[in-house]
Amino acid sequence: MGRRQRARPPATGRTLSGWGDESIRIDIAHCTLGVNGLSRSQQAILEKRYAAFLASGATVQSEFHVLPERTAARGHERFVGPAGEYTLEMVPCADGVEITGYNFRADLKLAPDFRGRLWACDEMELTRNTVMENYLRIVTAYAALFQGGLLLHSAGFVLKGKAHLFLGRSGAGKTTLTRLARDAGAVILSDDINVIIPDQGGYAALPVPFAGELGAASEAVTDSVPLAGVHFIEKGTPTGMKSISSGECFAGLLVCTPFVNEDPFRLDQALDTISDLSQSCAGGVLRFGPEDMFDPIDDLLQEYVSP
Repeated sequence: MGRRQRARPPATGRTLSGWGDESIRIDIAHCTLGVNGLSRSQQAILEKRYAAFLASGATVQSEFHVLPERTAARGHERFVGPAGEYTLEMVPCADGVEITGYNFRADLKLAPDFRGRLWACDEMELTRNTVMENYLRIVTAYAALFQGGLLLHSAGFVLKGKAHLFLGRSGAGKTTLTRLARDAGAVILSDDINVIIPDQGGYAALPVPFAGELGAASEAVTDSVPLAGVHFIEKGTPTGMKSISSGECFAGLLVCTPFVNEDPFRLDQALDTISDLSQSCAGGVLRFGPEDMFDPIDDLLQEYVSP
């Protein structure tokens, strides 16, 4: 999913009270989010979708409100990128971010409190991935950033108790590689979006409720997993792996750090984390084909495990 910046924020429009009096609590990236103002139908759908991440008894750290907005539907052409991908319009500012998407708009306040609001034109529209999940991805990116971590456009799975992340834009082979790993018995984190945070002098990958084409999010992972390395992928034969410099890793990480890499107000914080991660966890470039067996790939990865 791409992001585009507007020259000015979207018009605020008229807001009403919430869709209902229901709420859910979700734990993502070690942050408990309270989503308020839901109707019972919205609550039921979201509780089912995020069942593995519900935190009913936890203390809410950040409040988010969903609201109806009776505006005309925005044309979908406005949110289609040059490669046909769905895009969002984001306007960062000193205290937060304003977001506009197809049939919804939202804001995210980052200072002094971490909170936000989400407006949608239709009750069920709000529960769709193009609205709620895209908003939560942005929320998660900033929640990770403020903990010294990152949300990365990547595939991720666990081998021998350690997480391996594979960076790449859409079409790079993330889902193909994840499918090979899954079929070989690896525990999958996500084939699209992963989160890392500092942990015991290194970094750890966290479970997230986000997935790409494979539809395999990290429900089997309930806690953080030590990060073995950050790798890059390319399609080809024969199967092999080559080293990557910290500078190359830095450049690749920057490209694959959505949302915060286009926020000039928080970019320095992101660059500090990217620099540290590229020094401590730079892996290699994995070359593989869709018909490859996974065992040789596993053997190659064990040579690039961070201590």
